[in-house]
Amino acid sequence: EYIMIHAMSDAAANPTDPYRIERIREIFDEYGVESHYVIDRQGLTYQFVEDALAGRHGGKGSWGGNPRLTNNMNRYAVGIELLGIGTTEEMIPVIGSASNSAIKPRNRGYTEAQYSALEHLVAILQQRYHVPKENIIGHDDYDPARKWDPGVLFDWNRL
Repeated sequence: EYIMIHAMSDAAANPTDPYRIERIREIFDEYGVESHYVIDRQGLTYQFVEDALAGRHGGKGSWGGNPRLTNNMNRYAVGIELLGIGTTEEMIPVIGSASNSAIKPRNRGYTEAQYSALEHLVAILQQRYHVPKENIIGHDDYDPARKWDPGVLFDWNRL
C-alpha cells in the first residue's frame, strides 16, 4: 500500500568512502534491519528482500493517524534505500561532528542516476501494487522525531 524512501551510508565509520555496497549489507545485518531495495550512486538497484515479504525498514512511527500503521509500516510498505548523506545539520546528530566534517560535498544528496533509477522503480511498484502518489512517503514523514531521511536534499518533485 505504501512506498517508503530512505537514505543510508557508511559515513559514520567510513566518511571518505561511505558507499560500498558490501558495507551496506553488513550494516543491515549488524543492526537487524533491511530494505527491499537499495539504489547506489551509479543508479544500480539491488533487491535485498522480496516485495511480498516484510522488510525491517520502517521501525517505530505513525502515519496519517491510522492506528493500523503505528509501529507497523513494515507490513504495508516497500522500502527503498538511496545511498545518500544529508546536510551537515541533519547528519551531526546521526554520525557526529568528526565524521560529518570528513564527508566530501559531492557525497551529500543524491545523483541523477539515482533519481532515474528511483523514478523507474517507483513507477513499476506503483503499477504493480496500485500505490497512489500520496502513499509514497519518506522515513522522516513516518518518524520525524527520530529520522532525517531522505532529508531536505531529496527532490520530491522528481517522483
